[in-house]
Amino acid sequence: MKKMLEKELLTNEQRDKLVKFLKQIKYSKVNLVDDLQESTLDIFLKKEPYQKSLLSLEEIITEISQYYDINWIISYLSSHIFQQFEKTISHGQVQAILKRELGITLTSTERSQLHELRKKVQRYERFLECFGKWGKDYDQRLKIILLGLDEDYSDKMLYLLTKTNESSIEIIGVDFYTYILELFDKSSLLLQIWRVSDEKRFESIRNQYFQGSAGIILVLYREKRESLEKIKNFISEIKAKTNLVFNTKKRENKFIKLPIALVVIGDTEVISDGEISSIADEVEAKRFDISKGKDIQIPEILIYLSQEIFTRSKK
Repeated sequence: MKKMLEKELLTNEQRDKLVKFLKQIKYSKVNLVDDLQESTLDIFLKKEPYQKSLLSLEEIITEISQYYDINWIISYLSSHIFQQFEKTISHGQVQAILKRELGITLTSTERSQLHELRKKVQRYERFLECFGKWGKDYDQRLKIILLGLDEDYSDKMLYLLTKTNESSIEIIGVDFYTYILELFDKSSLLLQIWRVSDEKRFESIRNQYFQGSAGIILVLYREKRESLEKIKNFISEIKAKTNLVFNTKKRENKFIKLPIALVVIGDTEVISDGEISSIADEVEAKRFDISKGKDIQIPEILIYLSQEIFTRSKK
């Protein structure tokens, strides 16, 4: 698309107001990044998908405000918000809110849209007061351990995850992320991903984090011989702490085989395929091969682990 210089563009003040509003409603920039990555914007064309995700909301809005006019931006963001909130708010209501936030005079139709929204919010407030507790609860929380991920790939893998604010206690050598998914039986899972550091200084305390883990993700770089040695050490530590089992029902002491995903990154066979297969067979891990430079499909891996936990628990 060409620049629309002949149309009204966002002012700096409007842009700042827009960004503030989008943050206030916890607007997800993922859809915006995905939709714009095929556009003519140089800032997106020159970056890999994971790099685009690292752009701040301010940077993205600043860029598109140079190319597109106010009406296009309002319509575009309204469509995203409409989908993000699962159609609980109408497209027209979102547009009316955005215009009011940007100081644009509303039409009588848009004022009516906001009137209807106020009535809907009042109904939802009563609904949440009575039933909100059941909508927020998760059926189960599972702890997933992530090991072996180096700094070069950490952003690529973790940008799809949400940093958790559930605990204010800082634990040395661990980063916490969460991922929510729904299984085929409609049960809701909150996965707590513990990205455990492999730094030497945390070696003496690392195995303490393995207790209670329901699944393991091991990341192996086939172009780095030292990566294989790290994975072997991790496996020894996990075996010593968990015996490769997970207690699904503590009161009944029901144990299942700990599901493990082995993520193999790279194409050059410094580490042979046979060595990798041997490691995978040793712990009965499912192997995920990723070409160098490609994104790691973390949702696919987490879905696999969750389904394995569910299936093994039912046996």
